[in-house]
Amino acid sequence: TDFQGGIEVAARQIAQDTVAVAVRVLDYKDGALVEVAEVIGTERREDRNMPAWQRVAAAYLPDFPLPELHVTQALDIHGDAVGSVEVVLSSRPLFQALTRHLLIALLVVIVVIALALLLVRRMRREVTAPIVRLLDMMDTVARTKNFALQAVPEGPDEIGSLTISFNELLKHIHARNQTLAGHRRQLQELVIERTKSFERAAREAEIASHAKGDFLARMSHEIRTPMNGVLGMAELLENTRLEEQQHHMLQTMRSSADSLLDIINDILDFSRIEAGQLQVLRTKFAPIELIEEICELLAP
Repeated sequence: TDFQGGIEVAARQIAQDTVAVAVRVLDYKDGALVEVAEVIGTERREDRNMPAWQRVAAAYLPDFPLPELHVTQALDIHGDAVGSVEVVLSSRPLFQALTRHLLIALLVVIVVIALALLLVRRMRREVTAPIVRLLDMMDTVARTKNFALQAVPEGPDEIGSLTISFNELLKHIHARNQTLAGHRRQLQELVIERTKSFERAAREAEIASHAKGDFLARMSHEIRTPMNGVLGMAELLENTRLEEQQHHMLQTMRSSADSLLDIINDILDFSRIEAGQLQVLRTKFAPIELIEEICELLAP
């Protein structure tokens, strides 16, 4: 009886120390294990080491059955097996510890996400917003072609340097456009001046051409009148009695006068050509007679 009582006291102590659900003590009798004592422990459903907020959070978790853990330890004296102790443990403390760590991890994740959101918002305010405003300025310049605009440097050093470089580019483009506009104005003024000079020279040439045409027409008429008189007198003289040599000289004189009259007509034709009033006529002529007249005219 004292042995049995000692075993039960030892089992209760094991159950209290290990927070076990049950402790069984088995003894070898006739080569078989026989249960000697069994102590039912008190299971703690919550971990006293958990903070109050974690216990409140764990209280909202669903209560479902958890598997039990069985731990068996053999007992021997001087190498001879005399029995064994079986401790039945609940997995609820392990579950509560795991829950505690999960809650802590969840809290850490929430804090990290909040910090990340704050960091992203700050980066957007300090980095993204200046870049968006710079892009808007680029779109405005591309749409309006107004290279005199300037962007306001803001944001970190890199974005500020990018804005300053963009402003320098706009300055160079604006200066180049101003230079090109100045050259374009000078070229237009030069073209206008040259055009006026050409128009003035063309008018002067046209006036001179008209004067020349009038002069040639007047001179041809003035020369043709006495030439007609010479030809008429030569024709009358030809009808008189002349010697053969005189008749030959008279023919030469008439041929020369006719040639001179043709030249005068050609000069008059030039004036008609310039006036755009030339008329081309188709007439028959004798080449042999033309050659003979040329030879008689040039003969010594």
